[in-house]
Amino acid sequence: MSAAGGTADSGAGVTPAALLLARAADWGRAPSAHNTQPWDVRTDGPDTLVLGWHADRVLTIGDPTRRDLLLSLGCVAEAISIVAADEGYAVHPRWQVDHGRGLAGRLELRADADSGGRAPAAFTVAELLARRTARAAYESPFVTPEQVADLAREAGRATGQPDGLGPRTERPEVPRPDRPDDPAPLTDLLVLPPDLVESQLREADRWTFDGPATGELRAWLRLDQRDPAYARDGLSDTALGLASWERIGLNLALRPAVLGLLRRTRLTALLGRTATDRPLGTVVALTAAPDLTDEQVLDCGRHLLRVWLAAGRVGLSAHPLSQLLDCPGTATEVKGAVGADRTAYSVFRLGQPRHRPVRSARVTD
Repeated sequence: MSAAGGTADSGAGVTPAALLLARAADWGRAPSAHNTQPWDVRTDGPDTLVLGWHADRVLTIGDPTRRDLLLSLGCVAEAISIVAADEGYAVHPRWQVDHGRGLAGRLELRADADSGGRAPAAFTVAELLARRTARAAYESPFVTPEQVADLAREAGRATGQPDGLGPRTERPEVPRPDRPDDPAPLTDLLVLPPDLVESQLREADRWTFDGPATGELRAWLRLDQRDPAYARDGLSDTALGLASWERIGLNLALRPAVLGLLRRTRLTALLGRTATDRPLGTVVALTAAPDLTDEQVLDCGRHLLRVWLAAGRVGLSAHPLSQLLDCPGTATEVKGAVGADRTAYSVFRLGQPRHRPVRSARVTD
């Protein structure tokens, strides 16, 4: 039984797994690259969910290492844990990534007897539902490094680690093998230098519109409300904050014949310069140790959603800038800013949007 189509019986005897599957409209609000919603959630017995992904919702060109896929799956696992806590259950992931079968692992559901039958949660379902990706301009004053550190501590409370996320310290970088529920790998938040972001983002945005993944981006754009997929998934014009003329222009510019002309006349540079609204706000990297396993990247995704929910708690929104990590040239520059002993697994804008962003479409709505 899949999340998109399965529901639980409403009578007595509904299992925890079926109960959670029936609340897909809540945990389905988890974020994903291009809003592809790649996850496939199914029951496996009364107390277990299996988390996998749909191959046709993977960005095979734009996400060749599957970093964004794994982060998205970690985000939805965290969203499921928030909804499970609302029902009185704790989620215990048992990660075992199998790319051939499209499986991330199992989510075991347990009642928390120590808290009177309700599992504690650092964030609420209401906060999960209120989260929005804000792609338009952000207000000043911008978020300060001190505020980012506060968000790191707030998000870190959900991990059970006394230090939470935040400044680098002499802590273990990986989970202890005898404690598989540890939410490691330990992550940091690093504010990237504004001048570096400004110079590199223009190149990364141009790469987005003039690179190997341009066609894939177009496949996930939803610029026509008559499109049956408009209310289901992808990046709609309203979610992107596009005015009518911008929607028409982007739809025209990304047509293969027109894009070829733009490339020949080098006007893709102009398209790239206008791709991300200014002012940007503060740009933050979620970092961890280099060469994490797939299972550890899944946990980074759980951390990432906690950071964004902590931001929402104080009126801030986030906007991923994955292109800075996908474009080879800019990825090198970000790596230099992060340092040799860390790797950036996500880069995102953080700030107060000038206008409340719209609610993006979901398959599970």
